[in-house]
Amino acid sequence: MAALPLRLARSICRLLPLCIVDVGAEPVPVALYWHERTHDDEGARYFRRLVAGALAGPGPAWPARRAAGAAAEAEAEAPKAARRPGRGARGN
Repeated sequence: MAALPLRLARSICRLLPLCIVDVGAEPVPVALYWHERTHDDEGARYFRRLVAGALAGPGPAWPARRAAGAAAEAEAEAPKAARRPGRGARGN
């Protein structure tokens, strides 16, 4: 047994003989956090956009997740002076 996001569970069920059982769990907010030193790294920025985009896919909370992905991308594009020193960068 595993607790997985529904989109991931559906993808896995296409590949393996498994079934999805709804246990009535509430959705859990997802946030992206990263260290200041990787804030401007192109590879890390690409990965953050990739994750935010994956979370923004169609689903019941799609508009909210899409807004969260856009916020993470905007944070990744923010100038260094706008970030708090010593606290690292944060995106939702």
